[in-house]
Amino acid sequence: MSTQKEEEIFKAIENGTFKFAAQQCSKLIKKYPKATYYQVLNNYILLKSGKQEESLTNCLSLMEKTPNDIDSLKLLHEIFSELGKFNESFQIFENAAKKYPSFEILTTWFHLGCEKNNVKVLQKASMALKSFHSKQRLFQLWSAFTSYLLSKSPDASVMERNIIPKVGLKTMQALKPLKSEQEVYILVKLLQVTGDVKSIPDEILTFTGTDKLDLELQIILMDTFSQLEDYENLYKWSLVILKDYKLDDFNTWKYLIKSSVKLGKDIEEFLFGYNTRNSRLAVIEYNLAKGLSVNESAYDYLKFMGTKPCAFLDIKAYIESIDKASFSEWLVGNELDLFKDTDDHKKLIWEVNVTKFKLLLNRQSFGTTDFISGLLTKFEKYKSLYHAKAKTDFHPGDEFILLLVQSLLSRDFSTRTIVICILILEEVLKKDEMEFHLRIWLVQLYKLINCHSQASLNFAKLKVKNVQYDIMSHYLVSRLATLNPDGSELEDHFSIYKSNDLESVYFIKVAFNQGSFNKIESMLQFHKRLDHSFLKHHELLQVNKISRLLNDRDLLVSYKDHQLTSAAALQSEFDNRDMDIFWDIGLHEPLPELTDKIFANIPAKNSDYNKIIDALEKVVSGKSQTISENLDLSCLSLAERWSFDLISAVNKLFRDQGECDLTEIQKLYAQFNSTKPETNLSWESTHRLLNGIDTAKSIQHLITLNSKASKGSKSYSNNIDELKEFNLSLLNSIREVEVPNLKDCQAKELKQIQHDLLFNEQQQISEIFDSLNIDTLKINTIIDIIKYSTNEQHKLIRLL
Repeated sequence: MSTQKEEEIFKAIENGTFKFAAQQCSKLIKKYPKATYYQVLNNYILLKSGKQEESLTNCLSLMEKTPNDIDSLKLLHEIFSELGKFNESFQIFENAAKKYPSFEILTTWFHLGCEKNNVKVLQKASMALKSFHSKQRLFQLWSAFTSYLLSKSPDASVMERNIIPKVGLKTMQALKPLKSEQEVYILVKLLQVTGDVKSIPDEILTFTGTDKLDLELQIILMDTFSQLEDYENLYKWSLVILKDYKLDDFNTWKYLIKSSVKLGKDIEEFLFGYNTRNSRLAVIEYNLAKGLSVNESAYDYLKFMGTKPCAFLDIKAYIESIDKASFSEWLVGNELDLFKDTDDHKKLIWEVNVTKFKLLLNRQSFGTTDFISGLLTKFEKYKSLYHAKAKTDFHPGDEFILLLVQSLLSRDFSTRTIVICILILEEVLKKDEMEFHLRIWLVQLYKLINCHSQASLNFAKLKVKNVQYDIMSHYLVSRLATLNPDGSELEDHFSIYKSNDLESVYFIKVAFNQGSFNKIESMLQFHKRLDHSFLKHHELLQVNKISRLLNDRDLLVSYKDHQLTSAAALQSEFDNRDMDIFWDIGLHEPLPELTDKIFANIPAKNSDYNKIIDALEKVVSGKSQTISENLDLSCLSLAERWSFDLISAVNKLFRDQGECDLTEIQKLYAQFNSTKPETNLSWESTHRLLNGIDTAKSIQHLITLNSKASKGSKSYSNNIDELKEFNLSLLNSIREVEVPNLKDCQAKELKQIQHDLLFNEQQQISEIFDSLNIDTLKINTIIDIIKYSTNEQHKLIRLL
């Protein structure tokens, strides 16, 4: 067999010279007629050249012959996977393993289960390995542990949930005496899923004896005692962990409190013998469990921890159990004197915490003139500390500014107020450039007023890395194609998904080989959450749109290995986007009056957005002729809803072979004007125009796909010609009329805002500007930056 020839063939496929590839493959088939691999390779060429049906038929025929050489199996797996035949892609290995079991086939099959995160494959392959190498202990453990994993899978059948874990448990019982904590871990996880929870403590304690408990087993043991209501042992082991292990763990404190109350044991002397954050919180828990007032214990905690940032959230968790009137009175009496002898930094943190507690107890004060004035006074009091801090430290007083920004926006969510808040945040960031929350708020505000380049610049300063892209990138790349269609901008954001396919799988395989079973379940979940990430799918859908807008086929090709191949991927999405981190200040909760407005450019959490856009893409590409009626369209913008309706109507026209009146479609084209946002200085302005261009290009593609189906019908041809005219008219209107108008309107709106700020008549805004030293020069500078950023958008649209 000629490796060089194979390389030539794959190179030809990559270059799109399929005829040459087929000729070379045909020669190899004639030379090696019994070699299955070249027959499979020929079908791979058919697949890549667009002959999917022929390729599938041939591969199904080859599958019946049960090929058993690894290269053929791997290539068949790839072909079936690309065709969306995932069951067949693994069945070929299962068939080969049954008929021609070998170590190479079985381990390759198992590793494919790791790569595809398929626990059913992992369980079947490990069972086969266990039978093939019955004396290899590691394969026995693989078999038992994957039985547990399968039983926990949402896709598991009733038999797989009930019978398979019992087989795994039997395997573990046969391996006794167990040799490591990892083996005990497998056993107890199987006992959990088979319902034999009572046996877990004995299995753990028999193995460990007098040795210190492994942390993972310790957690399971304590949880099991609690679940079994075995309060004697829960009490005993809580003391062992806290006293002997010297592990100051809050959950263990709660277990101790729960068991002591149930047993009527006095733990006050032991509890008050500690002086830590967790023990002080445990006193609150203890009083709560005993039905006593928690106010005094909360005050004691604050006297000890009040100068720590964690104090607010710690006490907020108990706010419903605290007498609010007494607490409010205590705060007033202790705001200035409690920490008067400490340094200014600690005093500042305490005043931040007090401000947040007062707001928590009196939410109606939020956004009032007095509240904003109070924030400004406190900020003024401590702003000298900016000079004393290290560059990488953050200034606790930034929370006063962020609360101030929230207050201003909650009172008046206008473009003018957004620009004021940008001025405020930009100025504070000069003093505290590493502060995350100031920066992420600035990113979002710039996005809202159509300044993508400034949002991008500030997002880069957040130093987002690795998996943070999956939980943070939505602040920049949401709806990217219709805000800033630049494929290069997606590269860093998409990198986590590319590395997930390699690095996560590598570590999963290493964990199996090393027997680190307590890590595998979370590793598989991590891999799956990234592989089925909402943001990953969203970015891939943006690639489709950007490629179409820029006529950039190469961009599409560069992402082809990651493009969605199954509707199942969309149906089982994990929305990992962290919206809460945006509110991780102040009350540490979303503000209802702001949430929808400030996240207007970001598709709603757990919405049908990706499914809708994917359905439209399938129609535009000719892969589908229907769109599900069960999709919730409320997550679409006004422009996107218009696009959805128009593409659906045009699709229906082609389904009906063009034999219908175009009046309704013409009306839909005309409704593009009604999608204008209320303000010109808005993300929706650019989004609307780019969405209009993308819609026109999508319809042009539909016309190209369907124009060959005219079958000589004159009315059909006339309708297509009219549709082309509608489309061309829309594109010309956007490029020649809409863009210049938008540029003029945005300039006028920005000039008016600039005038209002330079000759501001609002006393409180003037006080804010004076406090932050925001002068005429700084106002003009920010206005110029906004003007430049929006003008960049106009140039881009005109080029499309």
